[in-house]
Parts: sequence; C-alpha cells; structure tokens
Amino acid sequence: MTLGDRFLRSDGRPIDVDGNTAHMSYEWAVPPDIQRVDIAVVRASTTVRHGISLSARGVDLRINGRLLSKAIVWIDSAPSPFAVEIVPQRRTAKAANLEGNVRIWNSWDDGTGVTHAWIGNAGILIDPQPDGIVRLHCSDGVGGVDFESLVLDIKAI
Repeated sequence: MTLGDRFLRSDGRPIDVDGNTAHMSYEWAVPPDIQRVDIAVVRASTTVRHGISLSARGVDLRINGRLLSKAIVWIDSAPSPFAVEIVPQRRTAKAANLEGNVRIWNSWDDGTGVTHAWIGNAGILIDPQPDGIVRLHCSDGVGGVDFESLVLDIKAI
C-alpha cells in the first residue's frame, strides 16, 4: 500500500511511517510580525523535476515580484534560498484579528510535462530545528518511500 493509499484511508490526516509521523503537507499560521519566509533546498534527487507548491489563506504571497495565493516554484529555475514575502490581505473590522495560513507541499514532474502531488509514495516528515528553521523531508511519490528525495529548510523572518 502506498503512502497515497494510506493518506486516503486516513482522510488526509498524518500517518505513521516506520515510527515517524508523515504528513501530506506542512501548514502553519503566519503571525502578523512575519514578513518573509526563506525556502532553501538542502538536497534534491535527480530522478524527477522537483517543485515546491505553496498556497495561502488570509495572506498573499509575493514571489519574484508577483502577488499570488497559490504557486509552484520549480527548484531547477529558482535560487536557493528564495524569498516568499507574506503580504497581509485587506481585512474587514470583523476579520482584523485573523492570522493567515501558508501551506507547502512537494510536487514533481516525472519528465512527461505533467505536475504530480499527493500520489504514490508522496509524503513529508516535519523536522523543527533548534535555530527556528523547519526542515521538511519530502518523498516524491515515485518508486519507494524516500524522505530524502527533496529536503527543504524553511525560515520565517
């Protein structure tokens, strides 16, 4: 049974993989004082073209000068680290105290020109580091489970 099958059975909730908790994505609430997130590629396999998928609620993301609510950043065409600016959305008085959320997950192109995510053996181990960085160990979904297929460091600034 693949990780994708197991996530389907768990309704997308985290699952145990050999004593580690695997997730489909990493989502966090963005405090109002955070203005930027730097994402660095620690290592990446060459078996697929890796993408970093991002989506936002309650905030917008500015990547390479473009204001977006969703994006895929392909690691073969982006610097490492690359900056994601967090831009507050205009809020009504009723929603003024709400924080935004940012979600990140790995995606890939296996050479066919089709973007894949959340299928096969795709999953993420979330590894908070002592220096405030969150390290994501991502399995790309192709072949067996390999949480070293794509490793990212995320630092909020």
